[in-house]
Amino acid sequence: MALTLKNRALEWWLATTTFGFGGFLGQREVVMDTAPYRQLILWLPENAWAGFFLITGTLHLVALATNGRAQWMPLLRAGMAAANAAVFCLFAAGFFMVWPHTTSVYSYSSFAVAGFVCFYRAMKEWVACLCRTDCSPLNN
Repeated sequence: MALTLKNRALEWWLATTTFGFGGFLGQREVVMDTAPYRQLILWLPENAWAGFFLITGTLHLVALATNGRAQWMPLLRAGMAAANAAVFCLFAAGFFMVWPHTTSVYSYSSFAVAGFVCFYRAMKEWVACLCRTDCSPLNN
């Protein structure tokens, strides 16, 4: 575990942040009540956003914790990183549509970039694994 945490610190951070953000959005209180969030609610209800973040974060954390147990685990990690990147892109776009000068556009865009970086790394690991006969992602 220490090896994967050290080598995948950004990915662990992204998965944990996604899970935590889903928990934050899933509170009983209405969290998404400002104008930019109202734009996002037009696309998907608040509880659906919360569920998406929680599920994505959970699956990403499980994939990271069990990575190396199966050849396809880097693909699951890549899929969850892509989902993270996509949803953070949607959040950045929603804020940009309402108020392009808010720091939220930058913040959510930065999370999306982290998701794309994690996606690239997971795909690179999967391709490298396919090229070896002793295909265990932990050997990378």
